Amino acid sequence: MNLKYLLLGLLITGLIAFVSSLPDPSLLGDRSLGKQIISNLAHVPAYALLTFLWLKTFDRTRNRSRFLMANALVLAGLVLFSISDEIHQSFIRAEQLLMLTWA
Repeated sequence: MNLKYLLLGLLITGLIAFVSSLPDPSLLGDRSLGKQIISNLAHVPAYALLTFLWLKTFDRTRNRSRFLMANALVLAGLVLFSISDEIHQSFIRAEQLLMLTWA
């Protein structure tokens, strides 16, 4: 296991989780379609970097079957993380909508 990539992977994972918990300004109507597209496309390099870091963390495995298993587990874990992040964001947006109705 590569400690440097592990720490960077944990940092980027935490950063993505933090950014996804920030309020969504599009609920206030100040985001154009272009800005929404750019925001959605920003997911691609963020998750590509995250995948690279986590795969590099377990890259030193010399046994081929363990290497393939580690990569499969990393990719499955990242898919679960991305799904849970989207679910988390839906709760943040729902909470914002509830607050806006009371304001």
